[in-house]
Amino acid sequence: MQILAEERKIQCRFSGEEEIFFAYNLRWMTEAFENLLKNGILHGKEGSVLEVRSEKQAGFLQIQIRQKGNQVTEEEKRHLFERFYCTKDSEHRGGSGIGLHLAKMIIARHHGTISLENTEEGVCFRICFPVFDRQYFNDSLSSDCKVGGL
Repeated sequence: MQILAEERKIQCRFSGEEEIFFAYNLRWMTEAFENLLKNGILHGKEGSVLEVRSEKQAGFLQIQIRQKGNQVTEEEKRHLFERFYCTKDSEHRGGSGIGLHLAKMIIARHHGTISLENTEEGVCFRICFPVFDRQYFNDSLSSDCKVGGL
């Protein structure tokens, strides 16, 4: 992904709180966020900054992925997370329509939500997960489930 970002001259900037705990499957959560970041790099404006910010709000972890570039039409918004759906821009870039659908399914399996909104400069994906006090967790979690801070 770093090579792709360098090719498009897109810088990724991460910010936010460090101690936000939630339970997740490392392999699947990595897959979801790799798809979202790759989408941001592929569809972002060349030479721009892809911003990823996390914060805790009223018992939820909220992650925003902001990309500068083209906005999404209302028609595209309605179908964006459907399996095999590609915008015209995605088809031109060789997209398969799997990435955002898979990301949404993984996030939903972690009791989270994802939405997309247009901004003045492009689009923003908003992802929310429930968070817990660290003491809530114990050794009963399966080996592929992690508790960690973002």
